[in-house]
Amino acid sequence: MHKIIMNGTGHAMYVNPGDKRGGRMKRYAGLSQPAVTAFWRKAVSLLEPAIVVDAGANYGEILLSAQYPVYTEIVAIEANEGLRPYLLRSIGDHPNSRQMKAVFAFVSDVADNTISFYVDQSHSGLSSGHPSGSRAVKSTSIGTVTIDSLFQDRIIQGGTLLFKMDVEGFEWQAIKGMSKLLDSCAGAIGCIEFNRSYMIEKGIDLNGFIDFLSERFLLYAPDASGRLIPMETPVHESIARHFNADKTCNDLVLSTNAELVSKLES
Repeated sequence: MHKIIMNGTGHAMYVNPGDKRGGRMKRYAGLSQPAVTAFWRKAVSLLEPAIVVDAGANYGEILLSAQYPVYTEIVAIEANEGLRPYLLRSIGDHPNSRQMKAVFAFVSDVADNTISFYVDQSHSGLSSGHPSGSRAVKSTSIGTVTIDSLFQDRIIQGGTLLFKMDVEGFEWQAIKGMSKLLDSCAGAIGCIEFNRSYMIEKGIDLNGFIDFLSERFLLYAPDASGRLIPMETPVHESIARHFNADKTCNDLVLSTNAELVSKLES
C-alpha cells in the first residue's frame, strides 16, 4: 500500500502501485484528471453541497481532492472489492472522514440484484459490468444498489446535490436510479464519464442516452481550467462538434438549472 499526498490538497490517498491505475495516481500525485478535479473542487467551494455522491470512486481521486462543509453528507460507491482497503484508509485520513460513507456495490437502476462484474487484473480503472474482451479479467458476482436506495430512509428537502459517475458505461442506469434524490434536492450538478467510442463499442444507444440526458439536464463539457462549455441545441451536433475537436475530453457536466453554473462562473 503506497501513500500519496495529493497535489495541492495535503490529503492522503492510498493506492496499489502494482495496479496501472494506482501507478498513474502515483505519477500524477493523485491529479490525473485535471479538468474534472478543477470542476469538482470549485463546485464544493462555491456551491457548498448538502449531499455528495461519487459513483465509481476507484481510489477516490476526485472525492478526496476537496474539503467539504461540516454538514455535507458524502457517499462513495465502488464495485471493486479489491479497492476496499485502499479507499477505506484514504477516507479514514480525510478531514471529513466522519461524514463519509463507503458502499461497495454496483450502482444501477435496480437495487438488491446480483450481476457479473469483471475486475481488470492489471488496471482497476478498466473494471466494468461489461465483458472486456481480450483483457485479463476476473469475473465476480456483486450486489447492486441504486443511489435512491442509499437515501430511502431520509427525508431530503432542498440543498444542492453534487455527484460524479464513472461506472464504465452504466451511467444511464445510475442516473435513473437516483431520480427521487434529484427530485428532492433544490438543485443538482455533477460530472459523468462520457466516452463515446466505449459506449458505441458496448452497444449503448448513444443518441438515446443523449436524449435522456438533455431532457433532464443542461449539458456542459469541462475544460482543463474547470470552465464549463455549454452544449447548446441541437445537442447531438454540439456534442459531436466539441468531442471531435477535443479528443482528450471524456466527460460531461450535468446541471438541473443554470443558476448553479452561474455560481461557478462568478
